[in-house]
Amino acid sequence: MADVIFQEMQAIFVKIPLTARPSSRKKFIRCNKDTLEILVKASKGSKAEDVIEIRSIHEVRKGADILREEKIVDPSIEPNTSFTIVYGSEFKLKFGVFGCSNWNISEFWIEGLLHQMETIAKLDSCILTRIWLMKEFAELDRNQTSTIGTNDLKKTFFGRIQLKIPREKQQKLVTELDTKNVGYIYFPQFRQFYHKKLLFNEELIKLFQHCMSFQLKNPWFISSQELCDFFHAEQLIQHIPMTTLLAEKIIRPYLLSDKPLPTPNFSIEEFFDFLFSRGNSV
Repeated sequence: MADVIFQEMQAIFVKIPLTARPSSRKKFIRCNKDTLEILVKASKGSKAEDVIEIRSIHEVRKGADILREEKIVDPSIEPNTSFTIVYGSEFKLKFGVFGCSNWNISEFWIEGLLHQMETIAKLDSCILTRIWLMKEFAELDRNQTSTIGTNDLKKTFFGRIQLKIPREKQQKLVTELDTKNVGYIYFPQFRQFYHKKLLFNEELIKLFQHCMSFQLKNPWFISSQELCDFFHAEQLIQHIPMTTLLAEKIIRPYLLSDKPLPTPNFSIEEFFDFLFSRGNSV
């Protein structure tokens, strides 16, 4: 039932505090399941007027009592077929009132949003990072071709993440990424670029190796056997019989590559994703 909110619907939308005089014109509302956002559009093909992150929603209420409290009169919104979301920062809360066409759609959205809020609260940091990267990629993908230009990467994305390095080094990073020199990249390249080139460097790897009580064969990869050794030596886990099969089962959900591997290994960035995740409670 929660999947119903991924389908676009027409609804009256009122945002409080009011940014303009309330309009009873119907909007197109849909949930982006990749970036976990509610998109409010004037028409199907138009750009989103409002983007609401589901993780910023604090409460979902039935009805539209907030309109009466704010003395806003909108006869097109029926109490029985509407719902209200409370979202934003705790110091600057906002209200979004959705007037649906019938009771069923309103109930589907309420149940779906509550389900998504519960799911997001349990997500690991690596999943949240992926969602953030998908949002950044979508903003740079202006022509909706599922690609971004390398110039946009340098001029826009590097600025957003405050990557202050010389132009020559920027160009070197882009050249290593765009190996075929076609002038654009896909999301898997973008994601791996962020993890491998921006989050990790040789100094960090040396520091990590220095803190380990045993030596890795390859400083950039951790095998299933080495993960077993890590659990026993570093996390002092003795009560669970750790085997390479169990280690491989732990590794698979954190792999950046979607390709099936017969014997998976952690790359160093995947290992750190696991290390600081809820999954590291073995």
